[in-house]
Amino acid sequence: MTTSKNYLTRLMSKIGQPMEATNHLHDTAMFRVAIYGPALVAFSIAGVGYLNSNLQPDWTFGGFNLFISTFKLPIGLAGLAIPLGALVASHHRSIQSAKQIESQQRQNTFSNYIKHKEYFGKYLDDENILNGEHSFLAKDKKIYKALFPKAQEGEFEFLSENSVDAIRIEDQINFMNIEAKRIRWNESSSLRGLMNEIAELKGVIADEFELQITDVIQNDEAESLKKQIINLGVTLSHIHSAATFFSDTDDALIFSNWAMSVRSKIHKMNEITDYAYAKTRIKELAVNELSGNCADLSPTEKNYLLSLLRGDRTQKLRQIENDLSELPTVKDIIEQLESPICEKT
Repeated sequence: MTTSKNYLTRLMSKIGQPMEATNHLHDTAMFRVAIYGPALVAFSIAGVGYLNSNLQPDWTFGGFNLFISTFKLPIGLAGLAIPLGALVASHHRSIQSAKQIESQQRQNTFSNYIKHKEYFGKYLDDENILNGEHSFLAKDKKIYKALFPKAQEGEFEFLSENSVDAIRIEDQINFMNIEAKRIRWNESSSLRGLMNEIAELKGVIADEFELQITDVIQNDEAESLKKQIINLGVTLSHIHSAATFFSDTDDALIFSNWAMSVRSKIHKMNEITDYAYAKTRIKELAVNELSGNCADLSPTEKNYLLSLLRGDRTQKLRQIENDLSELPTVKDIIEQLESPICEKT
């Protein structure tokens, strides 16, 4: 009894298993049940009926007619094997078709992934993007994995929330911006903090996008940091171009926003360098006047100096006058910058 129950349990578990596309139709449990099940039930009913009747074999046409009339129920049940078998066969074909489609889709996805990755690398090379010219080099094109983490699954759009720690980058940009706001045109010594934050931001970008830093910040001079800021802006624009490779995506706009935020700090560097240029030029003019040469400023010279001293102009002129107080002719030049050009006889 226990053996019968175990056999029945195994049989039902096989019937309940999904059909495998790789199996032959006749090897599937469902097809065998569909074919042999109705026949077994029909023979069982016919056997019980025959054993409990007084029927005798009759091989005449009348006997065959009587057989069909008497056993029409088991014959009908046995006939169910044909439509049930056809239904199972149709289901088996649909499973095989679905398997073929799935396999083809996987092949297409992999092929598209290989082509996309190949064209991406060619795009970086052809457009000279991330080639080391602007601080960063795309080493072994590992940036592809950072920008398109689900490319092997057939998703070729940039997914920032899955691939890039945007919070980390934005925080570092904010730290850099805070240091930039502390800088004043006459306090070049305050650039040390900005230099450190720029170096930190470069390290974060290199980590996130598998890039190699090709230059090291040499000093905290305004001109040097200005170049670094420009290169950072260019790099973030390049990464935006790479992230939107072949198709635009709203997620990639984050790089444009970062690039604009970084580039906006260039005016701070310009203010420092322009003030330094103006101070140097005024010193040259003052020394020239000490040697007996006329230091009258031409309209062009005056406009140039005034353009360099934009913003806090009066304060800047007072600072220059104080710093160059050992040159008495500086005051004359300052007066010319604050008033119409004076005539000398």
